[in-house]
Amino acid sequence: MDDRTKRVIAAVLMVVAAGMFAAGVRAERSGHTESAGETHQTGASSGATGETSGETGGESGAEHATGGEAPARSGTDEQVLGIDLESTTLVTVAVLVSLAAAAMLVALRRRWVLALVALVAAGFAVLDVLEVVHQLSIERAGLAIVAAIVGVLHAAVVAVVVAAASREGVVVSV
Repeated sequence: MDDRTKRVIAAVLMVVAAGMFAAGVRAERSGHTESAGETHQTGASSGATGETSGETGGESGAEHATGGEAPARSGTDEQVLGIDLESTTLVTVAVLVSLAAAAMLVALRRRWVLALVALVAAGFAVLDVLEVVHQLSIERAGLAIVAAIVGVLHAAVVAVVVAAASREGVVVSV
């Protein structure tokens, strides 16, 4: 497999992960307004993309995609160091970072792009793992599954980018 193909594959994975992340955040937010006894069924939603994981971790929405119940959370949002990880601004930034990384992979054939994308995707993957743990702790298995899938996609981006970098003679340590 040549370098160009690896870059395109990594870019597609990044966009898909971002889309699942955005859909998951949307589903999680809709769960905040439901009472514990309600179910909210929707078709599979697709959104713009996003990581973040602010990609704040692959926050995801399998509960709603599968029509399961989503327990209501308390009125507080997730905060780390006083920053609301579920804010619209951070989610938007995460999606834009993911899209920019994907575009850079395809458009710029520079070695430093591979290292940068590997670091971004690895960071998002770490946040995705934290999101899986969080969703499991509040008994939202569906959202945890989607967050895990987003995490696997981010890890796959890292693997593909590292493979492309090693072929180009770039050392990427994550």
